Amino acid sequence: MSDYDIIVAVFLCPVVALLTGECWACLRNRSYFTGETLPSPKSISGVGSTIIQRELGAEDEAVRKHGTSLRAQLEKNAQSAQSSYHRNLARGIGAIASAFIVLVAALTWAPGLISFAAAYDVVAFVIATLAFWGAGHWNQVWLHRRAKNELIRQWCVVDHLFTLHAMEQEKTDPEDNDLQNIRKEQVSQRYKEFADRVENALGPEQTSFLRSIGGMLRSPFQRVSDPGRHTPTGESALATRVAAFWEIRQSELVKQFQAVSLDATLVATHFRKRPETQIIHFPRNARRLRAQGKWTARALLGAFIVTFLLCIAKLIAVNAWLLPASEDIKMWLTFFILVFIGLASAASSLYLNQNNRSLVHRYDVQIRQMKQWLDEHMAILEEADGVFEPGDQFSLRSSKAIFDKVIEFEDVMIEELLDFIAITEHDTAELSPA
Repeated sequence: MSDYDIIVAVFLCPVVALLTGECWACLRNRSYFTGETLPSPKSISGVGSTIIQRELGAEDEAVRKHGTSLRAQLEKNAQSAQSSYHRNLARGIGAIASAFIVLVAALTWAPGLISFAAAYDVVAFVIATLAFWGAGHWNQVWLHRRAKNELIRQWCVVDHLFTLHAMEQEKTDPEDNDLQNIRKEQVSQRYKEFADRVENALGPEQTSFLRSIGGMLRSPFQRVSDPGRHTPTGESALATRVAAFWEIRQSELVKQFQAVSLDATLVATHFRKRPETQIIHFPRNARRLRAQGKWTARALLGAFIVTFLLCIAKLIAVNAWLLPASEDIKMWLTFFILVFIGLASAASSLYLNQNNRSLVHRYDVQIRQMKQWLDEHMAILEEADGVFEPGDQFSLRSSKAIFDKVIEFEDVMIEELLDFIAITEHDTAELSPA
């Protein structure tokens, strides 16, 4: 083995891995962010639909958006961690796949590459190990950030929204910037307090080498001494913390709003910004995942068909059934057969470990639960007591029934988050482009 072989391997393998990660990220982003936009639910009609069409005034809307904007960076951080996870996973796969191709080439049509292949295999193994460790690390960071983001999103659409009119303020000219700034400062302070509380509840973004290596190895499940409805025995540590936090939050929200008359405009805004958005989001994601599954299935089928045809061609060439075949043709056929067998096997293993099929099933359950919730919520709005002129409020009886449904919807969303964590901690997340 020459120094030249080692230098080229050390240079070439990282380049191949990096290019694989970037190309795969581009393909995935193109698939993920160009999903179809489904229309809003068409079944909403009657008095309830009239109520949910109300809109906040300019002053209240500005304060509401300020609270939502504070969460924007959290969402970007979660997306960044998710992209890093996929890039590292693709880099590891690219390193191993390229090493396999180089090795097969050295064993078939390029025996002069034996020395280079030996150096390349070592470098590829090191890079793949580091890449898979990185994938495991970013997988845990991504899930932690997504859980934090979802809990703070919940605060934005429940606590922050339903207390817009309860903050200290004087109803004056909406153009009075001083009062708006005071309210925004109040929101910023409340946001910071809640974000710190979530951070303390979920703990730091800690990872370890053994938990990260390969993106698949996890520490043993931690047992829950007193599991609640959302914390079945054997739940992962992050899911346990999320569930425990929600149990406390649920009690606090019920206590805070059980004797409050809800403003009809705030109820309408909550519906549009939370349930309606999610009712659109989950069917779109389910369709995207199904499209990815079909694409992957076709790609695997194509790889197996090509391998089968190459095997038939080699059988014909070896036995000279049609025309005498040169040794070069037999050698190239062997090369491509080995390459496609290896890639098809690796792709099959990766496909079986993806979370797409589990998520599609979970999303279908989520869609059914949300549709049932929608029917029940609209029925409550139809029967609500109160005179609904601008600024009017629901009666205490109707307010309690409405807020119970608000809590019920958040309960459904927390269940989905816990299932997503459980699925994605142990499966490869949505690697295929559609």
